Amino acid sequence: MSMTRRLFVAASAAAICRAQDPVFSADSRVVTLLASVRDSSGRLIPDLTRDDFWLREEGNPVEIRYFSRETDLPLTVGLLIDTSKSQMAVLERERRGAYAFLERVLRPDRDSALVMSFDAKVKVLCRPTAALPDLQKGLTEANLPLRTNPRKKAGPEPKKKDIAGGTKLQTSVRQCADEFMRKAQGRKAMLLLTDGVDEGSRTTLDEAIEHAQRSDTLVYSILYADPNGHGRKIADSATGLTRMGLKGRRILTELARQTGGGFYIVTPDHPLEQILDEIQAELRTQYSVGFIPAGFAAGAGSGEYRAIALGCTRPGLVVRAREGYYAR
Repeated sequence: MSMTRRLFVAASAAAICRAQDPVFSADSRVVTLLASVRDSSGRLIPDLTRDDFWLREEGNPVEIRYFSRETDLPLTVGLLIDTSKSQMAVLERERRGAYAFLERVLRPDRDSALVMSFDAKVKVLCRPTAALPDLQKGLTEANLPLRTNPRKKAGPEPKKKDIAGGTKLQTSVRQCADEFMRKAQGRKAMLLLTDGVDEGSRTTLDEAIEHAQRSDTLVYSILYADPNGHGRKIADSATGLTRMGLKGRRILTELARQTGGGFYIVTPDHPLEQILDEIQAELRTQYSVGFIPAGFAAGAGSGEYRAIALGCTRPGLVVRAREGYYAR
């Protein structure tokens, strides 16, 4: 083969590869979603092609224009840690597990993470960075809020502290999405470490989901509940959750399902460390699917919500991806 022909073939191959890649641009017509695929036993499937997927928008078939697997796109992780009173018994283990997760998943040359805590207030403990020492410091500062009990009389002993109340989970999701995730490029994921109970948020669950979707962020919800955190009465023997824990489960399930992330419950048989390993594996085994919405010009900038469904043509495989997007 002549040198000229070899160069032509190489250029053509490069063009085909570029056509397979997703497009990430704030003003692009392309809508991109990340997906993971598992078989009936829960095993991740990493070797699918574009032809193995189908896509629908508002129930109508849509052509998949861009596709890639094992994407090398940068990753931004938001760690949102519940520091309310109900997490007292599990907070230290959450901190250790979260740091070990960051050590394994972050690539210093392209990825970043941030740390936030939420109780009666939402606090940014570490802004997006790839520096593990800064992230570790942020995790160390994720502490339960303390306040002096004004009703306790002063005596010869130092005043004891009481733990303040409130759990602004939904507000923290919205704040993370608006302040950090919307600006980030590439893949974006929030990890929620909480019992799922929200107390005091002005942000509704639907609003939290909407802001996560608008920022193209997957939400991985990890329900880690202290059985004594909301009283000792167990409402569900299968999971060991209290009545409040079951309420939290519904919130966390919806956040994960509608954004394309995952929902997990920490149990003796499914410990936190194992769950974080599973999330890490999923983040490394994702598919990027891009399409141009039907009638884009008419809907551009309208802000309307459009339902989408991504599925697999191979029997027995389950696709997890977000369920909709907002037209820009």
